[in-house]
Amino acid sequence: MTKTKAFRLLYTLERCGMVKKVGRNLYQTSTRPFKHMLYRFGYAALGTDYQFAREVSEGLRRAAEAEGIDLIAVDNRYSSKTALRNADLLVREKVDLVIEYQIGEEVAPIVAAKYRDANIPMIAIDIPHPGATFYGANNYEAGLIGGKRLGRWAKENWQSGVDEIILLELRRAGNLPRMRLTGMLMGIRHKLVEIRTRIKNGLQHLALNRGMQKKRKLWTEAGQKALRELPLESWAACRREDLLGLLASLEKQIDRLDVAVKQAADEDPQAALLMTQPGVGPITALAFVLTLGDVARFKRGKQVASYLGLIPREHSSGGKQRLGAINKQGNSFVRMLLVESAQTVTRLDEGFRKQYLHRCHRMAKGVAKVAAARRLAVRLYWMLRTKTGYPEIVRIESSPTLAMVDES
Repeated sequence: MTKTKAFRLLYTLERCGMVKKVGRNLYQTSTRPFKHMLYRFGYAALGTDYQFAREVSEGLRRAAEAEGIDLIAVDNRYSSKTALRNADLLVREKVDLVIEYQIGEEVAPIVAAKYRDANIPMIAIDIPHPGATFYGANNYEAGLIGGKRLGRWAKENWQSGVDEIILLELRRAGNLPRMRLTGMLMGIRHKLVEIRTRIKNGLQHLALNRGMQKKRKLWTEAGQKALRELPLESWAACRREDLLGLLASLEKQIDRLDVAVKQAADEDPQAALLMTQPGVGPITALAFVLTLGDVARFKRGKQVASYLGLIPREHSSGGKQRLGAINKQGNSFVRMLLVESAQTVTRLDEGFRKQYLHRCHRMAKGVAKVAAARRLAVRLYWMLRTKTGYPEIVRIESSPTLAMVDES
């Protein structure tokens, strides 16, 4: 800063009464520093009898001490009644903010009402509370990641078959933990399907080496009989038997998981609504519902497509628009399911098939498949938004007199 600017700044501050001149080139402030306000935060811990909870509580204490915040910590002891008593205690203490961590979904509205009546803002951890800022994991995504990791660990370390997969849920915690378990089921299934694909590729390789090319027909009863009767060398015959045994075991495990996912989808009204669309099965429907969550947070179908990573990248300049490949943001698993389902939908839905074939004439087939997946995602979104099943949603899309459902 130049001397001229510094002089003008000091002259202005002096005229405003914010500083006063006490000597040659010496100035003193005329305002008193603001008194630091001591904030009081309340933290209702889930419990203190396991390591994770203790580390969270200790981390909050260290952060509060570093920032000069008075932290009042109480223990909910995994009890809804205790959580209600602690809410009354923190209200009486007149704290400025509450961090609430309790797992009773049925008492969440009551706890939230106590703080709301006292005009105390609240941050809710893991379990949503009405009117509170929610801080927690994406339960479906966490379950999906956990299921994939569990399947990978079993592949690398478990040298035997799997009879049952036991998942324990805490029902009083509500739907969010159940979403995590559903995601884990789908993650395990996804990993088992990947392993099954590798095994099938290995069997196809053995058949091709002997001149047998049946492609999908290899998995029919006649194809399996021909594969077993195919003359192979001793080591190749042993590998064939091992792969066929693993394939039979995986088929049983995947069938059990399919039944569990189908049951979960049938019990979910939104997933059941999406399954009215031909070509959309329980896995795609359930994954779409759990990934989007509350559809009211999306105002347009374009926002859903962007959230799922189904819109192209754009590099535009000088009035010229340049579109690239899709941005691939969001959940890659759901994006894969939509692309696969879109190919089935194009075979079963006349409107989808006509538009898909039209795109295939002017763009690459892969691009047309992604465009069909984007259109399917937008339709599924509007089915949830308007609570309209198939084929009524098609009439709404095509009718100029009814509420128009635009893909954008």
